Amino acid sequence: MQLFSAWLSQWAILHGDCTPLRAPHRSWLAQPAVGDATLLTGTGVCSRRVLDAVCEIHALAYWKRLEVEAESLSAKELGQRVLEIEQKLLAERDPEDSTCGRVLAHCNLSQTREVDSDKSSRRCGYHADMASKTTALFTQAALIYMYTVQSGTRPRVGEIKASVTRAMALLKVCAEAQLLEYVSWPLCIVGCMLGCDTDEDRGARSWLSGVLESLARHSFNTGKQLDMWSLIRRSWCVLDGSSASESDLLELIKELGFEVAQII
Repeated sequence: MQLFSAWLSQWAILHGDCTPLRAPHRSWLAQPAVGDATLLTGTGVCSRRVLDAVCEIHALAYWKRLEVEAESLSAKELGQRVLEIEQKLLAERDPEDSTCGRVLAHCNLSQTREVDSDKSSRRCGYHADMASKTTALFTQAALIYMYTVQSGTRPRVGEIKASVTRAMALLKVCAEAQLLEYVSWPLCIVGCMLGCDTDEDRGARSWLSGVLESLARHSFNTGKQLDMWSLIRRSWCVLDGSSASESDLLELIKELGFEVAQII
């Protein structure tokens, strides 16, 4: 999480003009430690694949804005670019480059001196399972961001709604494992795009409201949690309005007066 947050705050969020990735940040992203991209606790993982994808999505948002300003945007080309990034995000990974495999290997090495091998094995299995789920959560959040670049902040769009539903299920798993403070970026992205059309949507909003209020009460980083809760509530007001927004999600967040780097 520290690696992901550092990368976002260095480039993808703080550069509000959506400028392309600069050489110093490309060098930083290429470091082996960033390539491993293991979260703070060792139980959550944001893979290099997701880091690369968010980079591409941010560049896509920049390209789209220029095309719109020039009145030359091709919906077909935009769709093709979105499809290419989507395929990279959802592609099956090489087993030798498996995030879960790296977590298991690290866990097994660190537990070799434990007397209770069964306990060690269960712990390693748990870490690998949570690595898989947090990787999936970051993937869905990246997809949501990309779909808003393509279609605007419209929670009724099929792809956005499907990814939000999948991400909410993963957020609940992270909540049960007390990992929500380590997945703040996807929590923010998913929360901001929760609709209110169905009972399921309204139930998800109610659950998230309770979770964020609890985090704000019990977190040592209360200011950030309160800011996130305030942002998500304000985004709901926009989403529930009669006029759909053409802005992508990060543009909307800035329009509401927030910086994601101040929240995650």
